[in-house]
Amino acid sequence: MDLWLASFRFWLLNWRPFVSSSSYNITKRPTFQKGTIMSNPNANQPNQNAHKYFQPHVVHNNKQLQFIRSCFAAIAGSAAGILGLTNWSGFLFYALSWSTLSILLVVFKCHHQPGNYFMHGIRELVVDGAINGLLSYILFHTFLFGLVHLYQ
Repeated sequence: MDLWLASFRFWLLNWRPFVSSSSYNITKRPTFQKGTIMSNPNANQPNQNAHKYFQPHVVHNNKQLQFIRSCFAAIAGSAAGILGLTNWSGFLFYALSWSTLSILLVVFKCHHQPGNYFMHGIRELVVDGAINGLLSYILFHTFLFGLVHLYQ
């Protein structure tokens, strides 16, 4: 569990937004990249909003978001399993941990502007992926609850 916690902490603390629209360099640390590249003031037509985001940056941001969610769900599920949280207390722990992760990402990594980094803005950070995170949470909770509390 220490390895997961160290990995999660490393990724969370070392993410910095990448503002440039240049291609991703493998030597840089994984970060959220701003997706907007269009600066035409006359581009307020609905069909031109489809070209507002640079697709490689959107894909990169979604990969980073999926990785951090998976690690966080595993860590939260492991903690809840070891603590022996069951029933509503387990789901409340998941809701609080998911809310904490969402707030941390919006405040510290997106600088209160998730629309600059994700196509659907705050919805993509908070709502999307909550069910997948819940399934990972339940998997790790069940595994560690069984290991720790099986013979008590």
